[in-house]
Amino acid sequence: MATTINSLPMSQLTLGSHSDFHTRVNNLITATGAEELHVATQAAQYAEAVAVEASLVKRETTFVATEIMKQADKTRDHLLGVVNSVVQAHAYNPIAEKAEAYNYLSAVIAPYKGIAAHEYSRQTSEVNGLVTALSTTDGAKYIALLGLTTEVEQLALANAQFSVEFDKKTAEVATRAPKSDISSDDARLACDNLYNEMVQLMNAYALIQPTDTLTTFITELNGIVETYRTIAANTGKSSSTKTEDTTTGDSSTTTDGDSTSSDEGITIE
Repeated sequence: MATTINSLPMSQLTLGSHSDFHTRVNNLITATGAEELHVATQAAQYAEAVAVEASLVKRETTFVATEIMKQADKTRDHLLGVVNSVVQAHAYNPIAEKAEAYNYLSAVIAPYKGIAAHEYSRQTSEVNGLVTALSTTDGAKYIALLGLTTEVEQLALANAQFSVEFDKKTAEVATRAPKSDISSDDARLACDNLYNEMVQLMNAYALIQPTDTLTTFITELNGIVETYRTIAANTGKSSSTKTEDTTTGDSSTTTDGDSTSSDEGITIE
């Protein structure tokens, strides 16, 4: 009697187990040779579909650049607070030159009140404007007089670093956009349809034109099928011992809530 491929209740598998099954089947096809199995055309499409589904199992929801952005934002917020606090501390300074510095710098800073609480891109632009204003000949003179030269320089560097990381994040978002448009249901269906098409072809050849290579492949594939049949039967059941399925189907995501500037910084009052 001819050896054919057994069926598997795909719909009962979690996304993780479903993806793992197809990945193993794809690897077995690659190792055996798609042409030997009479599925060369379908195998190429199947490999692509399997890769897409695998990319969705644990979809990335945070960005590498985000943490660096947050640190740069916190640094610039604190430096804004330091500059403002030092300038305000000289409001009633009886030393004429420092009182003059206060009068000049407080007027420069006034339009930027509260910028540490503004959203990221707006704050970046505003900090650039403030640094420029504090770096004029008079601004730099008074900043130096109050001992704030280093703080203003570091403020400019933190703002520049934030801007660089913001651009990196934008690039990351662009690369992930195609993935975010793909639903897991569509990815599963694509894999299942191609798999079923290949199974029909291989079963037909197993009946009318069997070969040792095809028979060996089907035997190995049936071993995989039976393993995942057990996993499917146990899906959703709790147990005190771990089952063979170590791949979770949890597709929960977290929101990258970084659309506004950190509120941990000190705002210019």
